[in-house]
Amino acid sequence: MIRQIYFEFRKHFLRLPLCAAVILFLLLDAFQISGVYQGKSIFSIVPEWRARYESLYPVYGGPITEEKIRDLMAYYRPLKAEGNLRPGSEYEEALMLQKCFVAPLQYAYEYRQNAARIAERALENADFYRQMGNIYDSRKNQQIAEMFSGRRIAELHYTEMYQHYLQYDFSVFLVLLLVIYGLVNVFVLEKETEMELLLQTTVQGKRKSAAAKLLASVLFVIGISLLFWLADFLLFGCLFGSFDGGSCPIYAIEYFETSPLSIPLFFCALGAMALKTVGALVFGMAVLLLSRLCKNALFPFVGSIFLIGSCLLAYNADLPSVCNPVSLLVCRELFHRVDFVDLAGIPVQTWQLCLGTALLMLTVFSAAVLGISRHSARRLPRGTTDA
Repeated sequence: MIRQIYFEFRKHFLRLPLCAAVILFLLLDAFQISGVYQGKSIFSIVPEWRARYESLYPVYGGPITEEKIRDLMAYYRPLKAEGNLRPGSEYEEALMLQKCFVAPLQYAYEYRQNAARIAERALENADFYRQMGNIYDSRKNQQIAEMFSGRRIAELHYTEMYQHYLQYDFSVFLVLLLVIYGLVNVFVLEKETEMELLLQTTVQGKRKSAAAKLLASVLFVIGISLLFWLADFLLFGCLFGSFDGGSCPIYAIEYFETSPLSIPLFFCALGAMALKTVGALVFGMAVLLLSRLCKNALFPFVGSIFLIGSCLLAYNADLPSVCNPVSLLVCRELFHRVDFVDLAGIPVQTWQLCLGTALLMLTVFSAAVLGISRHSARRLPRGTTDA
């Protein structure tokens, strides 16, 4: 079976045009990431700040303490006052301190109190709804209280790289194009060359060929997805000049202040890779199913473009996204804030339900591909026999 999978993988995916497209898209992705760095990074917009930041980071970075905050404010306030009177180097220094140290430290220092207030208010709401007999909202607020209870940001790190990486989506579009280009011909190719009838007369063709194509396609989608997600991660780290901050919780980035997650940023990046890969697999199996149903490459290609385009439009139109795989491909919104779905009176976090729905769709599409293959294999043309 392994040899059969390798044969199908080499036949359909180790082709020069597809490999050239992968390389071209990686270069395009790198160019786009460079544009994100040039347009959004603090140290790209004001390059002279980097050296000063790196010299002050050992003093004010790392574990957050009262002593560090007092020392920073004692240094910052005179500079700010002097800079307001006579704009110059003091003003630039004060502005750098404000952007890189004062504002992040203030956010980190106040976050613990804000999270505690959210947890306290959620507990009050849970008790209120329980007394009113509203079990669903009581359970929902109880979960919110558990999420925010005990949250704190204990360290200050340079997290700009993770902030922009988690909000970067351009590579998703490239991966979807490669998935369409790679998978539309998996089953159609043999129909167009009339090899399918010959394959059905063999034991390998009838029983293993479809499964080998399916597994080879899964490996292709996973490989392409991880290649681009890892390339994104490495390029962002190299361009921003640091992989620091991976140990900070996700809510250390202000955009994810109300995130339902409490995991470190590095594991959040790995989780984003996994969710995006599952989303790409769902679309990949949908394309493979279209390839299995159609006899001409044009129809699954057009159908795949229409399907993915419709899902993107539905997501942008804020239509329900629980059954839309695009929600996994743009998973930053799932990490952005706490959101629940009422599932038979049980509050289920949206990201969990989206993942579960995507896995169910993936299973259904895969079973449909194999089911259609077995059905067509049983309908052998008259005059043929099994080998």
